[in-house]
Amino acid sequence: MSQLNLTLEEREGRKRELAAARQQKFRDKKRNPIPDAWDYEMPAAWSEQLRKYHDEVSRKVLDELKLISLKDDSYLVEGVARITLAVEKNWTQRVDNPSGVLAGWYFPDAFASEVVRHIHKTRLLDSPTFAELYKRFIKTVAAFCDKAPELMTQEYVKEIKQELAGTPTVEPSVQPKALVSLVTSVPSMKGQIAGRADSTL
Repeated sequence: MSQLNLTLEEREGRKRELAAARQQKFRDKKRNPIPDAWDYEMPAAWSEQLRKYHDEVSRKVLDELKLISLKDDSYLVEGVARITLAVEKNWTQRVDNPSGVLAGWYFPDAFASEVVRHIHKTRLLDSPTFAELYKRFIKTVAAFCDKAPELMTQEYVKEIKQELAGTPTVEPSVQPKALVSLVTSVPSMKGQIAGRADSTL
């Protein structure tokens, strides 16, 4: 029923119901100071510093890889930079719905798992800046996961620890047929291209 078809009494009753619901939500929040993930608002100063750090890292990576754009890899660079800085500075927030800890707008365990699955399929580790940051990221997130294991997804933590130990469980990407045939037909290129499905020739 639309608001126009309601009588004055029905509209007033609806207003009272909405006000009561708002008050109950406020009381619930006071009892449980942990915000929902979607309701969390990061302090503006943190957000600005994380943005600046991400921009700085992105510029260096672009320069080192001699690229104009990071395209599909930009989210990896952004997340790795933001999470690393946020965790190092303890700019984290426990959240509910979903339950976990946010660092730089990301769930570090879940994002690290995503990075571990994709990073070796990209050229990002060819950037000295990103390679150093990635090592720092994996160490930082692994240590962070150890501090609050009950808030982390253990299958993600396992992947992170294996990557840290140098034994990732994620299978390397399969090379496209054209690249495989090129590698096998030109023996001098095997060492340069093997395992790099994304190399540009």
